[in-house]
Amino acid sequence: MPEKLPNFLEILGVLAEHDVEFIVIGGLCAVLHGVPINTRDVDIVHARDPANIDRLVLALEALSAHYRLHPKRIVPTASILALPGHPLLNTSAVPLDVPGTLADAQGYDELPPFSVDGRFECGVSST
Repeated sequence: MPEKLPNFLEILGVLAEHDVEFIVIGGLCAVLHGVPINTRDVDIVHARDPANIDRLVLALEALSAHYRLHPKRIVPTASILALPGHPLLNTSAVPLDVPGTLADAQGYDELPPFSVDGRFECGVSST
């Protein structure tokens, strides 16, 4: 049976619909910049202010997100998403990694100088 193709736009669309402030990082970021590589997940760094985390929780609920490496389908909570950790999630679309910070404790607030605003053909936007 053929493997299901990753649906990156579903995740980006749900995040955008919920007005989540996030920056795409990792392999998908490279693909969006034209690098000819394959990736099977979405990596984002999100703003960790309480209002954005609440919107992120709702978006993750819409994506049926749960921890990837846990035997039970435990869902991420706002208190966990507020931390600098690196939750590894499965969703109804593709795996999603949601680090609070990157190396050197760089989070959403430190990354805009190194990022580019982007708009995708499907009308989904991200920074």
